[in-house]
Amino acid sequence: MESKEYVEYLLKNYHQIKREIEVSKALLKIAIYESEDEIIEVMNFEAFKGEKVKHSSIADKTANIAMRYKDKKEKQESNRVKELKKEIRKKEVELLKLETSVGVLETPMQRVIKGLYFEGKSRAQLCRELYISEGTLGRWRKKGVGKIVDLISE
Repeated sequence: MESKEYVEYLLKNYHQIKREIEVSKALLKIAIYESEDEIIEVMNFEAFKGEKVKHSSIADKTANIAMRYKDKKEKQESNRVKELKKEIRKKEVELLKLETSVGVLETPMQRVIKGLYFEGKSRAQLCRELYISEGTLGRWRKKGVGKIVDLISE
């Protein structure tokens, strides 16, 4: 069940949450760790050629260490990707619920909520545009937030 405070948090931070989603999506595209070839090359201190690691004056177990290192890095990368995708999905669902709920509000409340939170208009500016008083604007906002809470918590 979603609380009024949570809905107001989503409304007030709508644009920030959208930016966080975009940043997280960008992070998914960035490869943080080096490729397998680069890891093996660095750990063997020589260029990687083909599927075999050439031996040099370095102990034979260096290649095994490199392969374990690679496996560990892949697992970390996989976990990072899973967490980012989970976070993105959660935020997108929250915003989708919010936007859908605002979309089904009665027109005056919808215009007030969209104007104040999605379009970033001031109360005074919105009052002038809608030809209403500050009190009416406050009532419509309060009533709209209440209906959003009811719609989201269903």
